Amino acid sequence: MGINEDSSLSGKWLALGLVGIGAFSVPLLGYFVTSTFMRYSGDDYCYAASLIQFGFWKSQWLSYTQILTYNGNRYALTLFSNLADLLGPRFNGFLPGIMLVLWLLGLAFLLKTSFEVFSVRVLSKPVFAFWLAEILAFFTLYQTPDIAQSLYWRSGMLPYFAPVVANVLLLLGVFQSAFRSWSLQSAGVLAFFFSWLSGGFSETGVMFQAGLWGAIFVIIWFNRNRAGRMRYISQIMPLVIAVLVGTIIAAITLAFSPTLQDRNLPSPVLSRISKSLSMAGWNTFLFYYLMLRRKTLPMLLNLGLFMFLGLSWAPQMDKNWLSIRNVFLAWIIGAAITFLSMLPFAYVQQSYPEPRAVIIMQWIATVIVSLSGWWTGGWLKQVLLSNLKGKTNFLYNLSFLVLLFLCLFPVWESRQIYNDLPRYQKWAAFWDRRDAQLRDLARQNVHEVQVIEIDHIIPNVGDLSPDPGYWYNQCASRYYGVQSISASLPGWGEK
Repeated sequence: MGINEDSSLSGKWLALGLVGIGAFSVPLLGYFVTSTFMRYSGDDYCYAASLIQFGFWKSQWLSYTQILTYNGNRYALTLFSNLADLLGPRFNGFLPGIMLVLWLLGLAFLLKTSFEVFSVRVLSKPVFAFWLAEILAFFTLYQTPDIAQSLYWRSGMLPYFAPVVANVLLLLGVFQSAFRSWSLQSAGVLAFFFSWLSGGFSETGVMFQAGLWGAIFVIIWFNRNRAGRMRYISQIMPLVIAVLVGTIIAAITLAFSPTLQDRNLPSPVLSRISKSLSMAGWNTFLFYYLMLRRKTLPMLLNLGLFMFLGLSWAPQMDKNWLSIRNVFLAWIIGAAITFLSMLPFAYVQQSYPEPRAVIIMQWIATVIVSLSGWWTGGWLKQVLLSNLKGKTNFLYNLSFLVLLFLCLFPVWESRQIYNDLPRYQKWAAFWDRRDAQLRDLARQNVHEVQVIEIDHIIPNVGDLSPDPGYWYNQCASRYYGVQSISASLPGWGEK
């Protein structure tokens, strides 16, 4: 007997799914609410100034062909930054939340589709698929080293978090096209275009995308002769190839931008390539070492949640699918994708990635840990059920209680998120008043403006300073249409 077959347990487990959604919604809602207080900060002013100065379409071309005040070769970053700028600075407070919602819904539908294909009937229900999506999202964001830059700040979120969201949606689109037997030709064109677009957010993002879809291609290729999967494989493989071609074109588009030639970036000499490969390998080892050393508790809780979910809900499958060997294969694949994601920083900056970029590597690690837990739980289920005949209810009740207990962790850890809310609220209120003042002075043709200096809400990201020559001040001057801005007046520290 199992949960999949015992309808008497469905009510209890449905209640657990609802409790799980409620528990993991607490921190995710905290991230969502906090992000609503974002406005322009740092590079955001420069994208907005370019839009004001050149217009929308000309900005796309000039940023790619000429050196401006930001990485113009990242064509998707420029495009979506300027689209957001068309809606004004307050839209920066909506964009992270929109990305979070798209991520969660995309993950939930992707998981639901996958569970339907593999006949995991309980988890194919929307409640459980959404709960698992929340678990994946929470552990990724919770372990991200710089959540403010990776999620809240638009100029940090789009290059690194957007590729994660885009590839979830791309996976969903490819799987839906294959499993629903949509037009292969139309789906292939769309897969190519959106993979090219999503590859243009950043160099790290496009290498992550290349590793992800390369791994999918290899997995499908080696399982192409499995019974019962041929129809799906014949539909999926052309779409995966279309995505890979789009990704390669995206990488070429990023690499051969005239702006990179003008910036005198290092040429790909053999010695530098060799050193970059070595550094990327070391950085990959360092990332997983630090995760095991500094994030032991959340990693173990993530593993434990999916292990008990697998213990409860994993279907009876071929031993080859639920063997411990697959756990090691998953870690090897995850390490390979992480290695590729590390390459751009290793090559260009000869360094470990900036903290805001690590959200991509953390997403890879969270998925691998979750898969490891699921497969381990499924393997244990097969072993224990063969030795606990007549005592299966004990196993399922134990899993139920453990899962219920583990739902306390996200609620408890959400305290810091909500503790930070008043500071973000204060910053947004000051920013809005300063924005209104600047617009009013610009209308009055005041050329040299003094405003309040407010705190840097995003750590390690500059804001308007007392120095009118500071490059963010110059970008803001162009955006507001004044000659100079000096953020030198007191007021932030006053109650």
